[in-house]
Amino acid sequence: YHAIANANLGFDLSYNFDRRYYAQFSAAEPYSANLAEGHRAAFSPTGTIGWRISNESFMENVSFIDNLLISASAGILNEDADIDNYYMYNGSWDNTNGWSFTWNDGSHAKSLIPNRGENEKLEMIKRKELAATIKASMFDKLVNLEFTYFTNKMSGYIIDDKSDWPKHMGGFLPYLNNNEIKRTGFDFAVNLNKKINDFDVTFGVVGTYYNTERTVYEETQTEDYQRREGRPVDAVWGLECLGMFQSQEEIDNSPRQTFDQVVRPGDLKYKDQNGDGKITDLDNVYLGKWGEFGSPLTLGLNLVVKYKNFTLHALGSARSGSYGAKNSSYYWINKDSKYSIVARDTWTPENPNAKYPALTTTAGSNNYRISDFWLYKNNSFTFDKIQISYEVPSEVFGDLFIKGLTAYVSGSDLLTIAKERKHMEMSVGSAPQSRFFNIGVKANF
Repeated sequence: YHAIANANLGFDLSYNFDRRYYAQFSAAEPYSANLAEGHRAAFSPTGTIGWRISNESFMENVSFIDNLLISASAGILNEDADIDNYYMYNGSWDNTNGWSFTWNDGSHAKSLIPNRGENEKLEMIKRKELAATIKASMFDKLVNLEFTYFTNKMSGYIIDDKSDWPKHMGGFLPYLNNNEIKRTGFDFAVNLNKKINDFDVTFGVVGTYYNTERTVYEETQTEDYQRREGRPVDAVWGLECLGMFQSQEEIDNSPRQTFDQVVRPGDLKYKDQNGDGKITDLDNVYLGKWGEFGSPLTLGLNLVVKYKNFTLHALGSARSGSYGAKNSSYYWINKDSKYSIVARDTWTPENPNAKYPALTTTAGSNNYRISDFWLYKNNSFTFDKIQISYEVPSEVFGDLFIKGLTAYVSGSDLLTIAKERKHMEMSVGSAPQSRFFNIGVKANF
């Protein structure tokens, strides 16, 4: 039994001098029962400084700038959310669930085997972060800008290190703080506000671009080009496809493909990356990013147009820089599964330029594996929502019990613009995607 305990102390100090100079210091002292006694508390300081340049005397004659502020922040945060279990700092043993022979005496005896060694110096995972921001408002609030550059490192991820020790030491190795992930990128926001006669228009664009990198990683790969260190966290690893085999002669003169016992014309052909004369998992290479935490570039757009009592509100979003894979049963057809329409454009001797590899009655282990043949770019733009509303003038109600009435019509997920739109809007083995339309009335009494 282990008592669940999580205690935190916090401290905050802020200073503002004449609305020009700003300073803030915050600190926390988190406590985690996931670590050994004596190592359960950690100090987490953060600090920010800011300068409102627009309030300086030398800016008095710069009439087009309404507000200009720059700031910088830095901090070291400790967290235990990425520590999976209690007692990871303790050594652990198991019995063999049976009998074993002792040395040269023929008798049976119980024995123990080690699971891991002890390391009471395990620490929390640290997030070291630095950010710089600029905010500006110009031309009588016509244009509002905000831009932030950020970089952070998550260090000390806990690993069961086996790559740096002899294999016979495996059961005695402790958990260690080791792996490190670096994230860099920027956020931005641009908003335009303008009133033209009876029209009041607001248009905004917000966006994020970021990149991840495993800066420290416990490597288990034997080939240098397969090293995870220096690659993104959500890296796509797979084979480089050279097309489809067109004849048995081409198969015989190519590196041996080891994933299926029999390789036939119409099967996918892969590149031998290490030159050993055969295609195996050692030929997997870096192909791109999955976008597991969102595409590297994500944009959001919003538009609000007001005209008298009418209001138009529209939202859209865009994504770029990541990949998806066509690896569902819709594309990977084999044995007695239901065949989709893609079966009509699979390789046959009469259709050598087919879009998809040949059908097979085997498990398709050669063709149906991650390679750049099945990847597609996730680049897309979607209209997430559009709404039109009308607010009935209050004078219409007079002395009636109704004090206000607004009618509206809206739609969500209305349109996707993408090269792979049909695939992205298709669901296989799950509930279908849908568009949503809504008509409503809002009344005040």
